[in-house]
Amino acid sequence: MYQQQQINHLPVICAQYGVEDVIVSPGSRSAPLTLAFYRYNKFNLRVVVDERSAAFIALGIAQQKRKPVVLICTSGTASLNYAPAIAEAYFQKIPLLVLTADRPPELVGNQDGQTIFQQEIYGRHVKASYQLPDTYTAQTKDHIHALKAALLNAVFPDAGPVHVNVPLREPLYTSDAFVFPGTKQSQVTFSLSAPDTTELLEALNFANSVLVACASLPAEEKLRKKVKSLVQNKKIVWLNDVCANLRGMGDMSYYDVLLGTADDVIRQQLAPDVLITVGDNHVSKNLKLFLKKYSPKKHFHFTVSEKAPDTFATQPKHLRTDIHGLVALLQNVEFNNSNYHTLWEQHNQRAAKALEQFTESVDFGELKAVAILLKNLAKNTQLQLANSMSVRYMNYLSHSPDYTFYSNRGTSGIDGSTSTAVGAALATDAPVVLLTGDLSFFYDEHAFWNDFVPANLTVVVINNNGGGIFRLIDGPRQQPERELLFATPVNRSVKEVAEQYTLSYTSAANESELTKALQNTTPSRARIIEVKTNPDTDVDVFTSFKNLSIL
Repeated sequence: MYQQQQINHLPVICAQYGVEDVIVSPGSRSAPLTLAFYRYNKFNLRVVVDERSAAFIALGIAQQKRKPVVLICTSGTASLNYAPAIAEAYFQKIPLLVLTADRPPELVGNQDGQTIFQQEIYGRHVKASYQLPDTYTAQTKDHIHALKAALLNAVFPDAGPVHVNVPLREPLYTSDAFVFPGTKQSQVTFSLSAPDTTELLEALNFANSVLVACASLPAEEKLRKKVKSLVQNKKIVWLNDVCANLRGMGDMSYYDVLLGTADDVIRQQLAPDVLITVGDNHVSKNLKLFLKKYSPKKHFHFTVSEKAPDTFATQPKHLRTDIHGLVALLQNVEFNNSNYHTLWEQHNQRAAKALEQFTESVDFGELKAVAILLKNLAKNTQLQLANSMSVRYMNYLSHSPDYTFYSNRGTSGIDGSTSTAVGAALATDAPVVLLTGDLSFFYDEHAFWNDFVPANLTVVVINNNGGGIFRLIDGPRQQPERELLFATPVNRSVKEVAEQYTLSYTSAANESELTKALQNTTPSRARIIEVKTNPDTDVDVFTSFKNLSIL
Protein backbone atom coordinates (compact mmCIF):
# COMPACT_ATOMS: atom_id res chain seq x y z
CA MET A 1 0.00 0.00 0.00
CA TYR A 2 1.87 3.05 -1.31
CA GLN A 3 0.28 5.53 1.13
CA GLN A 4 1.52 3.46 4.06
CA GLN A 5 5.02 3.25 2.59
CA GLN A 6 5.21 7.03 2.44
CA ILE A 7 3.75 7.50 5.92
CA ASN A 8 6.49 5.16 7.18
CA HIS A 9 8.99 7.96 6.56
CA LEU A 10 7.50 9.98 9.42
CA PRO A 11 8.63 7.90 12.43
CA VAL A 12 12.07 7.47 10.87
CA ILE A 13 12.51 11.24 10.57
CA CYS A 14 11.24 11.78 14.12
CA ALA A 15 13.78 9.31 15.48
CA GLN A 16 16.54 10.99 13.49
CA TYR A 17 15.67 14.33 15.10
CA GLY A 18 15.76 12.99 18.66
CA VAL A 19 12.10 12.25 19.39
CA GLU A 20 11.79 9.65 22.14
CA ASP A 21 8.12 9.72 23.19
CA VAL A 22 4.82 9.30 21.36
CA ILE A 23 1.34 9.67 22.87
CA VAL A 24 -1.44 8.09 20.81
CA SER A 25 -5.20 8.32 21.21
CA PRO A 26 -7.07 5.49 19.49
CA GLY A 27 -8.95 5.94 16.23
CA SER A 28 -9.35 4.39 12.80
CA ARG A 29 -8.46 7.27 10.46
CA SER A 30 -5.12 7.61 12.26
CA ALA A 31 -4.30 3.89 11.90
CA PRO A 32 -1.53 4.36 9.28
CA LEU A 33 0.22 6.82 11.60
CA THR A 34 -0.29 4.85 14.78
CA LEU A 35 0.87 1.56 13.25
CA ALA A 36 3.92 3.18 11.64
CA PHE A 37 5.13 4.72 14.91
CA TYR A 38 4.38 1.55 16.89
CA ARG A 39 6.00 -0.88 14.47
CA TYR A 40 9.09 1.25 14.01
CA ASN A 41 9.75 0.34 17.66
CA LYS A 42 12.09 3.24 18.48
CA PHE A 43 9.83 5.19 20.85
CA ASN A 44 8.24 5.13 24.25
CA LEU A 45 4.71 4.86 22.86
CA ARG A 46 1.74 5.16 25.22
CA VAL A 47 -1.99 5.07 24.50
CA VAL A 48 -4.28 7.59 26.24
CA VAL A 49 -7.97 7.50 25.33
CA ASP A 50 -8.91 11.04 26.36
CA GLU A 51 -7.22 13.42 23.89
CA ARG A 52 -7.31 16.38 26.28
CA SER A 53 -5.49 14.39 28.94
CA ALA A 54 -3.18 12.85 26.32
CA ALA A 55 -1.98 16.26 25.17
CA PHE A 56 -1.22 17.41 28.72
CA ILE A 57 0.64 14.17 29.47
CA ALA A 58 2.73 14.82 26.36
CA LEU A 59 3.30 18.38 27.57
CA GLY A 60 4.54 17.08 30.94
CA ILE A 61 7.03 14.74 29.27
CA ALA A 62 8.29 17.44 26.90
CA GLN A 63 8.52 19.89 29.81
CA GLN A 64 11.07 17.59 31.46
CA LYS A 65 13.02 16.36 28.43
CA ARG A 66 12.94 19.62 26.43
CA LYS A 67 12.53 17.48 23.32
CA PRO A 68 9.51 17.28 20.99
CA VAL A 69 6.89 14.72 21.99
CA VAL A 70 4.66 13.41 19.21
CA LEU A 71 0.87 13.46 19.59
CA ILE A 72 -1.30 11.37 17.25
CA CYS A 73 -5.09 11.46 17.04
CA THR A 74 -7.85 10.55 14.63
CA SER A 75 -9.92 12.97 12.56
CA GLY A 76 -12.79 15.16 13.75
CA THR A 77 -13.26 16.63 17.20
CA ALA A 78 -10.39 14.55 18.58
CA SER A 79 -8.04 17.25 17.33
CA LEU A 80 -10.03 20.00 19.09
CA ASN A 81 -9.53 18.23 22.40
CA TYR A 82 -5.78 18.85 22.03
CA ALA A 83 -6.35 22.62 21.97
CA PRO A 84 -6.00 23.51 25.70
CA ALA A 85 -2.64 21.77 26.03
CA ILE A 86 -1.43 23.17 22.71
CA ALA A 87 -2.23 26.71 23.83
CA GLU A 88 -0.43 26.03 27.12
CA ALA A 89 2.59 24.64 25.28
CA TYR A 90 2.68 27.68 23.00
CA PHE A 91 2.79 30.21 25.82
CA GLN A 92 5.05 28.03 27.97
CA LYS A 93 7.36 27.32 25.01
CA ILE A 94 7.25 23.54 25.19
CA PRO A 95 7.92 21.49 22.03
CA LEU A 96 5.09 19.28 20.75
CA LEU A 97 4.69 17.72 17.30
CA VAL A 98 0.96 17.31 16.73
CA LEU A 99 -0.04 14.85 13.99
CA THR A 100 -3.77 14.93 13.30
CA ALA A 101 -5.22 12.39 10.89
CA ASP A 102 -7.74 13.92 8.49
CA ARG A 103 -10.20 12.88 5.79
CA PRO A 104 -9.38 13.51 2.13
CA PRO A 105 -10.06 17.16 1.15
CA GLU A 106 -13.08 16.38 -1.07
CA LEU A 107 -14.95 15.09 2.01
CA VAL A 108 -14.34 18.17 4.16
CA GLY A 109 -17.41 20.38 4.45
CA ASN A 110 -19.66 17.78 2.85
CA GLN A 111 -21.19 16.22 5.97
CA ASP A 112 -18.93 13.21 6.00
CA GLY A 113 -18.53 11.54 9.40
CA GLN A 114 -15.78 12.65 11.78
CA THR A 115 -14.88 15.49 9.45
CA ILE A 116 -14.22 19.08 10.50
CA PHE A 117 -11.99 21.90 9.20
CA GLN A 118 -8.60 20.71 10.46
CA GLN A 119 -6.18 22.75 8.38
CA GLU A 120 -4.64 25.39 10.66
CA ILE A 121 -7.17 24.40 13.31
CA TYR A 122 -5.01 25.72 16.16
CA GLY A 123 -4.63 29.18 14.63
CA ARG A 124 -2.04 31.36 16.33
CA HIS A 125 -1.53 28.88 19.18
CA VAL A 126 1.05 26.89 17.24
CA LYS A 127 4.36 28.12 15.85
CA ALA A 128 3.48 26.75 12.43
CA SER A 129 0.97 24.52 10.61
CA TYR A 130 1.74 22.10 7.81
CA GLN A 131 -0.56 20.19 5.46
CA LEU A 132 0.65 16.88 4.03
CA PRO A 133 -0.45 15.72 0.57
CA ASP A 134 -3.50 13.50 0.28
CA THR A 135 -2.06 11.51 -2.64
CA TYR A 136 1.46 10.14 -3.04
CA THR A 137 3.57 9.31 -6.06
CA ALA A 138 7.12 8.05 -6.35
CA GLN A 139 8.27 11.67 -6.66
CA THR A 140 6.31 13.02 -3.68
CA LYS A 141 8.68 14.47 -1.08
CA ASP A 142 6.44 17.15 0.45
CA HIS A 143 5.69 15.06 3.52
CA ILE A 144 9.39 14.60 4.27
CA HIS A 145 10.22 18.30 3.88
CA ALA A 146 7.18 19.35 5.93
CA LEU A 147 7.99 17.05 8.84
CA LYS A 148 11.64 18.13 8.96
CA ALA A 149 10.57 21.77 8.92
CA ALA A 150 8.05 21.09 11.68
CA LEU A 151 10.63 19.40 13.91
CA LEU A 152 13.08 22.27 13.47
CA ASN A 153 10.33 24.79 14.16
CA ALA A 154 9.39 22.97 17.36
CA VAL A 155 12.78 23.67 18.96
CA PHE A 156 14.28 26.79 17.33
CA PRO A 157 14.74 29.62 17.98
CA ASP A 158 12.38 29.08 20.88
CA ALA A 159 10.43 25.89 21.53
CA GLY A 160 6.71 25.40 20.98
CA PRO A 161 4.01 23.24 19.42
CA VAL A 162 3.75 22.66 15.67
CA HIS A 163 0.87 21.06 13.81
CA VAL A 164 1.02 18.64 10.88
CA ASN A 165 -2.36 17.72 9.38
CA VAL A 166 -2.28 14.35 7.61
CA PRO A 167 -5.10 13.53 5.13
CA LEU A 168 -5.39 9.76 4.78
CA ARG A 169 -7.30 7.72 2.24
CA GLU A 170 -8.72 4.25 2.57
CA PRO A 171 -7.66 1.50 2.81
CA LEU A 172 -6.25 2.47 6.22
CA TYR A 173 -5.07 -1.01 7.19
CA THR A 174 -2.77 -3.45 5.46
CA SER A 175 -1.56 -6.97 6.12
CA ASP A 176 1.67 -6.25 4.22
CA ALA A 177 4.92 -6.08 6.15
CA PHE A 178 5.90 -2.52 7.03
CA VAL A 179 9.07 -1.39 5.24
CA PHE A 180 10.89 1.62 6.73
CA PRO A 181 13.44 3.70 4.82
CA GLY A 182 17.08 3.60 5.89
CA THR A 183 18.08 5.73 8.86
CA LYS A 184 20.63 8.49 8.90
CA GLN A 185 21.38 10.55 11.98
CA SER A 186 20.73 14.24 11.38
CA GLN A 187 23.23 16.77 12.70
CA VAL A 188 21.45 20.06 13.23
CA THR A 189 23.04 23.15 14.74
CA PHE A 190 21.34 26.39 15.69
CA SER A 191 22.66 29.86 16.36
CA LEU A 192 21.40 33.39 16.90
CA SER A 193 23.43 36.49 16.22
CA ALA A 194 24.71 38.25 19.34
CA PRO A 195 22.32 40.98 20.54
CA ASP A 196 23.36 44.63 20.62
CA THR A 197 23.90 45.35 24.32
CA THR A 198 25.26 48.89 23.94
CA GLU A 199 22.14 50.60 25.28
CA LEU A 200 21.89 48.23 28.22
CA LEU A 201 25.53 48.68 29.23
CA GLU A 202 25.19 52.45 29.07
CA ALA A 203 22.06 52.32 31.23
CA LEU A 204 23.76 50.08 33.79
CA ASN A 205 26.79 52.38 34.04
CA PHE A 206 24.63 55.31 35.19
CA ALA A 207 21.85 53.53 37.11
CA ASN A 208 21.65 53.72 40.89
CA SER A 209 18.99 51.01 41.13
CA VAL A 210 18.94 47.90 38.92
CA LEU A 211 16.40 45.13 39.39
CA VAL A 212 16.46 41.69 37.73
CA ALA A 213 13.13 39.83 37.72
CA CYS A 214 13.19 36.22 36.57
CA ALA A 215 10.02 34.27 35.65
CA SER A 216 9.54 30.59 34.72
CA LEU A 217 12.60 28.65 33.55
CA PRO A 218 13.57 24.96 33.33
CA ALA A 219 15.65 23.75 36.28
CA GLU A 220 19.39 23.63 35.55
CA GLU A 221 21.91 22.94 38.32
CA LYS A 222 24.81 24.60 36.47
CA LEU A 223 22.74 27.72 35.96
CA ARG A 224 21.85 27.81 39.66
CA LYS A 225 25.53 27.87 40.59
CA LYS A 226 26.33 30.62 38.10
CA VAL A 227 23.45 32.78 39.29
CA LYS A 228 24.38 32.25 42.94
CA SER A 229 27.95 33.39 42.33
CA LEU A 230 26.80 36.35 40.25
CA VAL A 231 24.13 37.59 42.66
CA GLN A 232 26.28 37.24 45.78
CA ASN A 233 29.44 38.74 44.29
CA LYS A 234 27.77 41.63 42.49
CA LYS A 235 25.06 42.21 45.12
CA ILE A 236 22.37 42.36 42.45
CA VAL A 237 18.75 42.85 43.47
CA TRP A 238 17.37 39.69 41.86
CA LEU A 239 13.77 38.48 42.18
CA ASN A 240 12.95 34.89 41.27
CA ASP A 241 9.51 33.53 40.56
CA VAL A 242 9.09 30.17 42.29
CA CYS A 243 9.06 28.52 38.84
CA ALA A 244 12.34 30.21 37.87
CA ASN A 245 14.00 27.42 39.91
CA LEU A 246 16.66 29.85 41.15
CA ARG A 247 15.55 30.66 44.69
CA GLY A 248 17.87 30.46 47.69
CA MET A 249 20.76 31.95 45.70
CA GLY A 250 21.04 35.27 47.50
CA ASP A 251 17.93 36.54 45.76
CA MET A 252 15.12 38.51 47.40
CA SER A 253 12.85 35.50 47.56
CA TYR A 254 10.22 37.06 49.85
CA TYR A 255 9.45 39.81 47.35
CA ASP A 256 5.87 38.64 46.74
CA VAL A 257 5.06 38.97 50.47
CA LEU A 258 6.97 42.23 50.67
CA LEU A 259 5.30 43.93 47.70
CA GLY A 260 1.87 42.71 48.77
CA THR A 261 2.14 44.10 52.31
CA ALA A 262 4.43 47.16 52.11
CA ASP A 263 2.98 50.67 51.97
CA ASP A 264 3.43 53.07 49.06
CA VAL A 265 6.39 54.80 50.68
CA ILE A 266 8.38 51.55 50.83
CA ARG A 267 7.30 50.46 47.34
CA GLN A 268 8.48 53.75 45.88
CA GLN A 269 11.88 53.31 47.55
CA LEU A 270 12.16 49.82 46.09
CA ALA A 271 11.34 50.91 42.51
CA PRO A 272 14.22 50.48 40.02
CA ASP A 273 15.70 52.86 37.46
CA VAL A 274 16.59 49.91 35.21
CA LEU A 275 14.59 46.69 35.00
CA ILE A 276 15.95 43.50 33.44
CA THR A 277 13.57 40.58 32.91
CA VAL A 278 14.03 37.03 31.67
CA GLY A 279 11.81 33.95 31.60
CA ASP A 280 8.11 33.64 30.88
CA ASN A 281 4.83 34.20 32.72
CA HIS A 282 5.38 35.82 36.12
CA VAL A 283 3.21 34.38 38.92
CA SER A 284 3.21 37.40 41.23
CA LYS A 285 0.35 39.84 40.73
CA ASN A 286 2.00 42.04 43.36
CA LEU A 287 5.10 42.35 41.17
CA LYS A 288 3.03 43.24 38.12
CA LEU A 289 1.11 45.95 39.98
CA PHE A 290 4.36 47.29 41.48
CA LEU A 291 6.19 47.65 38.17
CA LYS A 292 3.16 49.06 36.37
CA LYS A 293 2.74 51.75 39.02
CA TYR A 294 6.45 52.56 39.44
CA SER A 295 7.68 52.16 35.88
CA PRO A 296 11.45 51.92 35.37
CA LYS A 297 13.21 54.43 33.15
CA LYS A 298 14.59 51.57 31.08
CA HIS A 299 13.42 47.97 30.70
CA PHE A 300 15.38 45.23 28.89
CA HIS A 301 13.88 41.78 28.28
CA PHE A 302 16.00 38.76 27.38
CA THR A 303 14.33 36.08 25.25
CA VAL A 304 15.13 34.07 22.13
CA SER A 305 11.60 34.71 20.87
CA GLU A 306 11.05 37.05 17.95
CA LYS A 307 9.62 39.75 20.19
CA ALA A 308 9.47 40.67 23.86
CA PRO A 309 6.19 40.63 25.81
CA ASP A 310 5.15 43.92 27.38
CA THR A 311 3.93 42.41 30.66
CA PHE A 312 4.41 45.56 32.74
CA ALA A 313 3.41 48.16 30.10
CA THR A 314 7.01 49.41 29.97
CA GLN A 315 7.80 48.96 26.25
CA PRO A 316 10.90 46.82 26.88
CA LYS A 317 13.98 46.74 24.70
CA HIS A 318 14.30 43.23 23.24
CA LEU A 319 17.66 41.46 23.58
CA ARG A 320 17.49 38.19 21.69
CA THR A 321 19.33 35.74 23.91
CA ASP A 322 18.51 33.56 26.91
CA ILE A 323 19.23 33.45 30.65
CA HIS A 324 22.76 32.17 29.96
CA GLY A 325 23.44 35.20 27.77
CA LEU A 326 22.15 37.49 30.52
CA VAL A 327 24.36 35.88 33.18
CA ALA A 328 27.45 36.09 30.94
CA LEU A 329 26.80 39.78 30.30
CA LEU A 330 26.21 40.72 33.93
CA GLN A 331 29.40 38.99 35.06
CA ASN A 332 31.35 41.79 33.37
CA VAL A 333 29.34 44.69 34.77
CA GLU A 334 30.06 46.71 37.91
CA PHE A 335 26.91 47.92 39.66
CA ASN A 336 26.37 51.22 41.48
CA ASN A 337 23.37 50.06 43.46
CA SER A 338 24.87 48.84 46.75
CA ASN A 339 22.54 51.10 48.77
CA TYR A 340 19.61 49.84 46.73
CA HIS A 341 20.63 46.24 47.47
CA THR A 342 20.90 46.99 51.19
CA LEU A 343 17.42 48.55 51.22
CA TRP A 344 15.88 45.53 49.48
CA GLU A 345 17.75 43.11 51.73
CA GLN A 346 16.50 44.80 54.90
CA HIS A 347 12.88 44.70 53.79
CA ASN A 348 13.23 41.16 52.43
CA GLN A 349 14.46 39.98 55.84
CA ARG A 350 11.55 41.72 57.57
CA ALA A 351 9.12 40.03 55.21
CA ALA A 352 10.77 36.65 55.89
CA LYS A 353 10.46 37.07 59.64
CA ALA A 354 6.84 38.24 59.47
CA LEU A 355 5.89 35.34 57.20
CA GLU A 356 7.57 32.76 59.43
CA GLN A 357 5.79 34.05 62.52
CA PHE A 358 2.48 34.16 60.69
CA THR A 359 2.60 30.61 59.31
CA GLU A 360 3.61 29.22 62.71
CA SER A 361 0.69 30.89 64.49
CA VAL A 362 -2.27 30.40 62.13
CA ASP A 363 -4.89 27.68 62.36
CA PHE A 364 -4.68 24.61 60.11
CA GLY A 365 -5.97 25.34 56.63
CA GLU A 366 -4.70 25.52 53.06
CA LEU A 367 -1.88 28.02 53.76
CA LYS A 368 -0.67 26.03 56.76
CA ALA A 369 -0.90 22.80 54.73
CA VAL A 370 1.40 24.21 52.05
CA ALA A 371 3.90 25.26 54.74
CA ILE A 372 3.80 21.75 56.24
CA LEU A 373 4.25 20.21 52.79
CA LEU A 374 7.43 22.22 52.25
CA LYS A 375 8.84 21.09 55.60
CA ASN A 376 8.37 17.40 54.81
CA LEU A 377 9.57 17.00 51.24
CA ALA A 378 12.58 14.92 50.35
CA LYS A 379 15.43 16.79 48.69
CA ASN A 380 15.29 16.88 44.88
CA THR A 381 11.50 16.58 44.90
CA GLN A 382 9.82 18.11 41.88
CA LEU A 383 6.66 20.07 42.60
CA GLN A 384 3.98 20.46 39.96
CA LEU A 385 1.67 23.32 40.90
CA ALA A 386 -1.93 23.63 39.79
CA ASN A 387 -3.28 27.08 39.07
CA SER A 388 -5.29 29.45 41.24
CA MET A 389 -4.16 29.26 44.88
CA SER A 390 -1.69 26.34 44.69
CA VAL A 391 0.94 28.22 42.71
CA ARG A 392 0.24 31.50 44.51
CA TYR A 393 0.77 29.99 47.96
CA MET A 394 3.99 28.36 46.79
CA ASN A 395 5.26 31.67 45.40
CA TYR A 396 4.75 33.17 48.86
CA LEU A 397 6.09 30.29 50.94
CA SER A 398 8.85 28.45 49.07
CA HIS A 399 12.42 29.74 49.39
CA SER A 400 14.57 26.60 49.31
CA PRO A 401 16.90 25.60 46.45
CA ASP A 402 16.29 21.91 47.29
CA TYR A 403 13.23 21.51 45.05
CA THR A 404 12.23 22.25 41.46
CA PHE A 405 8.90 23.75 40.46
CA TYR A 406 6.72 23.68 37.37
CA SER A 407 3.27 25.07 36.68
CA ASN A 408 1.07 25.55 33.64
CA ARG A 409 1.38 29.33 33.72
CA GLY A 410 1.30 29.71 29.95
CA THR A 411 -2.48 30.07 30.02
CA SER A 412 -2.96 29.52 33.78
CA GLY A 413 -5.83 27.07 33.30
CA ILE A 414 -6.86 24.37 35.75
CA ASP A 415 -7.76 21.85 33.07
CA GLY A 416 -4.62 19.71 32.67
CA SER A 417 -2.56 20.03 35.86
CA THR A 418 -2.85 16.36 36.87
CA SER A 419 -2.17 15.03 33.38
CA THR A 420 0.90 17.27 33.13
CA ALA A 421 2.15 15.90 36.44
CA VAL A 422 1.64 12.32 35.21
CA GLY A 423 3.69 13.14 32.12
CA ALA A 424 6.43 14.78 34.18
CA ALA A 425 6.60 11.78 36.53
CA LEU A 426 6.99 9.48 33.54
CA ALA A 427 10.03 11.48 32.41
CA THR A 428 11.97 11.62 35.69
CA ASP A 429 13.04 9.26 38.45
CA ALA A 430 12.73 12.00 41.07
CA PRO A 431 9.69 12.11 43.35
CA VAL A 432 6.99 14.30 41.79
CA VAL A 433 4.40 15.99 43.99
CA LEU A 434 1.38 17.72 42.49
CA LEU A 435 -0.21 20.38 44.69
CA THR A 436 -3.76 20.93 43.49
CA GLY A 437 -7.24 21.95 44.57
CA ASP A 438 -10.37 19.84 44.53
CA LEU A 439 -11.87 21.46 41.40
CA SER A 440 -8.65 21.04 39.42
CA PHE A 441 -8.39 17.45 40.64
CA PHE A 442 -11.89 16.42 39.63
CA TYR A 443 -11.68 18.35 36.36
CA ASP A 444 -8.70 16.28 35.22
CA GLU A 445 -9.30 12.88 36.80
CA HIS A 446 -8.93 11.20 33.39
CA ALA A 447 -5.20 11.68 33.93
CA PHE A 448 -5.41 8.37 35.82
CA TRP A 449 -7.41 6.62 33.08
CA ASN A 450 -4.44 4.59 31.87
CA ASP A 451 -2.27 1.76 33.13
CA PHE A 452 1.04 3.62 33.46
CA VAL A 453 0.57 6.18 36.27
CA PRO A 454 4.05 6.03 37.86
CA ALA A 455 4.69 5.23 41.52
CA ASN A 456 6.89 8.33 41.97
CA LEU A 457 3.78 10.56 41.72
CA THR A 458 2.05 11.96 44.80
CA VAL A 459 -1.04 14.15 44.40
CA VAL A 460 -1.81 16.45 47.33
CA VAL A 461 -5.41 17.68 47.02
CA ILE A 462 -6.41 20.69 49.11
CA ASN A 463 -10.15 20.04 49.43
CA ASN A 464 -12.18 23.01 50.69
CA ASN A 465 -15.19 21.98 48.59
CA GLY A 466 -15.01 24.43 45.73
CA GLY A 467 -12.89 27.00 43.96
CA GLY A 468 -11.36 28.61 47.02
CA ILE A 469 -9.87 31.53 45.10
CA PHE A 470 -13.37 32.93 44.47
CA ARG A 471 -13.86 33.15 48.23
CA LEU A 472 -10.59 35.07 48.59
CA ILE A 473 -10.41 37.65 45.81
CA ASP A 474 -12.42 40.84 45.71
CA GLY A 475 -15.32 40.76 43.30
CA PRO A 476 -16.73 37.23 43.43
CA ARG A 477 -16.40 37.00 47.22
CA GLN A 478 -18.91 39.84 47.64
CA GLN A 479 -21.52 38.32 45.33
CA PRO A 480 -24.55 36.59 46.89
CA GLU A 481 -24.31 33.94 44.14
CA ARG A 482 -20.64 33.25 44.94
CA GLU A 483 -21.06 29.59 45.92
CA LEU A 484 -23.49 28.69 43.13
CA LEU A 485 -21.80 30.43 40.20
CA PHE A 486 -18.12 30.79 41.14
CA ALA A 487 -16.92 28.50 43.96
CA THR A 488 -19.19 25.71 42.64
CA PRO A 489 -18.74 23.03 45.34
CA VAL A 490 -19.12 19.58 43.79
CA ASN A 491 -19.46 17.39 46.92
CA ARG A 492 -17.59 14.51 45.30
CA SER A 493 -15.30 11.97 46.95
CA VAL A 494 -11.55 12.10 46.36
CA LYS A 495 -11.27 8.69 48.00
CA GLU A 496 -13.67 7.13 45.47
CA VAL A 497 -11.57 8.48 42.59
CA ALA A 498 -8.48 6.93 44.15
CA GLU A 499 -10.25 3.61 44.57
CA GLN A 500 -11.61 3.69 41.01
CA TYR A 501 -8.08 3.99 39.59
CA THR A 502 -6.43 1.73 42.24
CA LEU A 503 -4.31 4.53 43.69
CA SER A 504 -3.10 4.73 47.27
CA TYR A 505 -5.20 7.13 49.39
CA THR A 506 -4.64 8.96 52.69
CA SER A 507 -6.75 11.63 54.35
CA ALA A 508 -5.39 14.44 56.54
CA ALA A 509 -7.42 16.95 58.51
CA ASN A 510 -4.74 18.40 60.80
CA GLU A 511 -1.02 19.06 61.01
CA SER A 512 0.01 15.73 62.56
CA GLU A 513 -2.00 13.66 60.05
CA LEU A 514 -0.56 15.55 57.10
CA THR A 515 2.98 15.29 58.43
CA LYS A 516 2.60 11.54 58.91
CA ALA A 517 1.18 11.08 55.40
CA LEU A 518 4.03 13.02 53.80
CA GLN A 519 6.73 11.09 55.63
CA ASN A 520 5.88 7.90 53.74
CA THR A 521 8.45 8.49 51.00
CA THR A 522 8.60 5.05 49.36
CA PRO A 523 5.10 4.27 48.08
CA SER A 524 4.67 1.20 45.87
CA ARG A 525 2.14 2.99 43.66
CA ALA A 526 0.97 6.50 42.90
CA ARG A 527 -0.82 8.02 45.84
CA ILE A 528 -3.32 10.72 46.70
CA ILE A 529 -3.21 12.69 49.93
CA GLU A 530 -6.46 14.56 50.55
CA VAL A 531 -6.10 17.57 52.85
CA LYS A 532 -9.50 18.59 54.15
CA THR A 533 -9.77 22.25 55.14
CA ASN A 534 -12.53 24.55 56.29
CA PRO A 535 -13.25 27.21 53.65
CA ASP A 536 -14.21 29.79 56.28
CA THR A 537 -10.88 29.29 58.05
CA ASP A 538 -9.04 29.59 54.74
CA VAL A 539 -10.74 32.93 54.06
CA ASP A 540 -9.95 34.28 57.54
CA VAL A 541 -6.30 33.24 57.33
CA PHE A 542 -5.76 34.71 53.88
CA THR A 543 -7.45 37.97 54.89
CA SER A 544 -5.08 38.22 57.86
CA PHE A 545 -2.17 37.35 55.56
CA LYS A 546 -2.98 40.20 53.16
CA ASN A 547 -3.05 42.59 56.14
CA LEU A 548 0.32 41.36 57.42
CA SER A 549 2.66 44.11 58.61
CA ILE A 550 6.38 43.73 57.84
CA LEU A 551 7.51 46.69 59.97
